[in-house]
Amino acid sequence: MALCGYAVALPATLIAGPLVRLAFGPQFAAAALPLQILVWTVLFTNLGVARSAFLTTMNWTRVHLFTVTVGAAVNIALNLVLIPRYGAAGAAAATLIAQFLAVYGTCFLYRPMWQTGRMLTKAMVRPRPW
Repeated sequence: MALCGYAVALPATLIAGPLVRLAFGPQFAAAALPLQILVWTVLFTNLGVARSAFLTTMNWTRVHLFTVTVGAAVNIALNLVLIPRYGAAGAAAATLIAQFLAVYGTCFLYRPMWQTGRMLTKAMVRPRPW
């Protein structure tokens, strides 16, 4: 899942500028930065899908609800702070940080989830296709 996330995020980050200009014209060139930030949420979305299946299998629905609630609260709080100052790039950054915390950071707030956090760390540091 991490490898798929990197396969999307890395190329999109590199070609965001030319892609936005080609697709929408030079007047939308400023949209490249928010795209470059937001595309990295794909990594955490992919890992979150895998983790969600694990949480469901373990019948840890309350833990799952907690992680999603943390993500939503962080996203709202960061949007309130970052959008007025940084606009669309701030919104993208808020979403990326919230997704990171909801999927990965919360694994280290509840001891039974620590092993899951370690597995996600391995997946992000050394993704494998099998």
